[in-house]
Amino acid sequence: MSVATNPVGIDDLIESISPVLSIGLNEEVLMIGIYGIGGIGKSTIAKAIYNKYADDFEGSSFLANVKDMSGQQGLVQVQETLLFEILGNASLKLFNADQGISVISHRLRYKRVLVVIDDIDHLDQLRKLAGNKEWFGRGSRIIITTRDRHLLDAHGVEHFYEMKELNYLQSYRLFCLNAFREPNPPKMFKELTSRILDYAKNLPLAVIVLGSFLCGRTVKEWESAIARLKSVPNREYNEILKISYDGLDDFDKAIFLDIACFFNAVSLDYVVKILDACKFFPDIGIRVLVDKSLINVENNKLWMHDLLQEMGREVVRKESPNNPGERSRLWFPEDVIDVLTENLGTSKVEAIKLVLPETEEVYLNAKAFKRMKRLRLLIIHNAYVSGDLDYLSNNLRWVEWEAYPFSSLPPNFHPQKLVGLYLYNSRIKHLGEGYKIFKDLRHMSLERSERLTEVPDLSTLPNLESLILMNCSSLVELHDSVGFLDKLVTLNLEFCYHLKKLPRILKLKSLRSLLLTRCRSLEKFPEVLEDMESLQELRLTKTSLKELPQSTASLVGLEVLCVSGCKKLKGLPDGIYKLKRIKQLLLQNCLQLGQFSENDGENCVPLISAEPKFPMLQSLKLRNCNLSNLNFFRNLDCISTLEELQLSRNNFVELPSWIGRLSNLRKLDLSYCSQLKEIPNLPPSIESITATDCELLESFPQLSGMTQCSEKLLPSLKNVDFTNCHKLAENIGNGIANVLMNQEPPFSLTWPGHEIPEWFKYRTRVGFLYFQIPEHVYDKLVGFTLCAVVKEAFALELSFLMNGEVAATCTEHFFPMTSHHLWLLYPGAR
Repeated sequence: MSVATNPVGIDDLIESISPVLSIGLNEEVLMIGIYGIGGIGKSTIAKAIYNKYADDFEGSSFLANVKDMSGQQGLVQVQETLLFEILGNASLKLFNADQGISVISHRLRYKRVLVVIDDIDHLDQLRKLAGNKEWFGRGSRIIITTRDRHLLDAHGVEHFYEMKELNYLQSYRLFCLNAFREPNPPKMFKELTSRILDYAKNLPLAVIVLGSFLCGRTVKEWESAIARLKSVPNREYNEILKISYDGLDDFDKAIFLDIACFFNAVSLDYVVKILDACKFFPDIGIRVLVDKSLINVENNKLWMHDLLQEMGREVVRKESPNNPGERSRLWFPEDVIDVLTENLGTSKVEAIKLVLPETEEVYLNAKAFKRMKRLRLLIIHNAYVSGDLDYLSNNLRWVEWEAYPFSSLPPNFHPQKLVGLYLYNSRIKHLGEGYKIFKDLRHMSLERSERLTEVPDLSTLPNLESLILMNCSSLVELHDSVGFLDKLVTLNLEFCYHLKKLPRILKLKSLRSLLLTRCRSLEKFPEVLEDMESLQELRLTKTSLKELPQSTASLVGLEVLCVSGCKKLKGLPDGIYKLKRIKQLLLQNCLQLGQFSENDGENCVPLISAEPKFPMLQSLKLRNCNLSNLNFFRNLDCISTLEELQLSRNNFVELPSWIGRLSNLRKLDLSYCSQLKEIPNLPPSIESITATDCELLESFPQLSGMTQCSEKLLPSLKNVDFTNCHKLAENIGNGIANVLMNQEPPFSLTWPGHEIPEWFKYRTRVGFLYFQIPEHVYDKLVGFTLCAVVKEAFALELSFLMNGEVAATCTEHFFPMTSHHLWLLYPGAR
């Protein structure tokens, strides 16, 4: 995590706060509050602590800018971020904050974690992210940064660190590094540097901003800046920081104010699209703001310090202190609601953002937009509107209106400069006629507009790059013109359950992604008129397609082809072999594929022919395809790049020997192959074998050999699952635990059985086990091994601790079992 461009004094700060942290010295759970005024460096020291100590904990999470993130996204998403960063489970979703409290306190109770909760301003944030010390495992550290010491006291935090201003030497060095890119000033700037620092008052943010502002300027410009600083009453930081803002050109000022009012802690890509639509030249403008230390870009998000954000918002507020309708930007909900309910807007309003909780009912006046002739940006989430919408500004560049309540766009809405139109979860039925002059439109989303039945002629939108229509459940057809949009990059029609008709012909030279997942009424795929070199991803999961046209061969740039769940699909066209860039071929649950042999079908031929094919293929998934043998894959051994092969839920009795020649194969899934009797020799690259419920499986020579000799037959093997493979277990016998002796950690194996080998000395019948390692072997210890008896499907989280420190962790999910099983684990040690 990036701490600071010029980290002056960081090491000294960490050293001074270390006694409070007591990491490795105190096994209690400690909550530590770091408090101080804005711009003093609380977040910077928290990042530095996190970077230094995160690896010493079982899990860690840095929740940045909680004040803004909880306001924009709600505490539920912040809770999900905390759980994901520690547990790594991206699928874990929370319905509300109360559920989040329960999940956090349950899942983290036995984990030694480091959590940073950065920039809180409300007690509720603490209560829902770190309610009390019992939520976390022994030795955990919860670091909280805030301006308000009272919040820490109210939450029962017992350990504090107050951030102080920099000393003069630190301020001097930090300023010089930002102003001159070296620790000392040139002779002619020495005295001026001292005078500037007198105004910065040792506040790190002010020192950095002033230094960046003056970098590269002349002595005369420095003197002018000092003269302006003299006029700042009581050295108010807002006014001091504003000097850097005043030095920006008009475009960069506009970008700064938009970020301050609307886009702090927001995705960089998203913001660039909007600013570009407004013709603010964001690529250079954002670079200027970064260079002047007015914003940061981290993890593809824009970040602005809250002091700078307050300064920017104050600039806008001063445009009309008493009348929000006379300001250029409206973001504060009460101001927006006042203007849009009382019809107080004027031509000075350029941008509006209103984001309300779903539970709050606010009715806006549709007539309120009538006087906003210069409105360029409109973002509304979860607001009701009374009356008919007769007018929206033709100056609009970006419209984002969730739950848009009208059946069409206003009749007199003709914004020729409109770039983005996002009307998701709307009541729109049709676009009307005005859309035909949206010649600059690049992004259009009508996602979850359940009343939309058709997409009209879009040939008048030559610049359209993305068309998002997913979850338009009433959509039946897409106009043929969509197939000829030269600049279209993304076409997303997923979950359009009633979609029957696509454009007859595709001639989309820029298209990269075509998504048709769960368009279950779709029976025919369009003809491809010419080579589409840009298309990389085609997803046709759970459609009703019976075949793909021969022209599919023209999708020459395709890297991912997914036709999983296409139960009516009878095969693939022979032109499929011409797709040399395919990396993922996903055919799960295509039940009729198994009916085809090499000579079956007029247009559908064996997936693999004698000619070289799929030279870049990495993943081949054929789960539940009704396959009885793999004869028509006999040349598969020429695919040297294949890493994952999924063959589960098929009917074959044996596997061909050429599987052993797949030199890069890492993952093999044979689960539920109920007729399979033998697994042939596998390549040395194999890492994971899953053969759950292979009831007739009785032979796996390599595994048998691993139980009887010291040779590493499968040196890369990390995970083996033979749940319910009882015949194989009977044939190999009780020596399965010997496999642990020859494998490198981490390694795990699930196997039918109920007797733990005698050489497992330390035993328990409860959920924990303590033991002491003899001193004479301590220096020779290379890891731990574990054996457990399990009988039912469940998820297990396991931690190994040595002297109170986490040495290894593991999470395991067990399939349903018909009898007792042994779980063998060799996690190693850290």
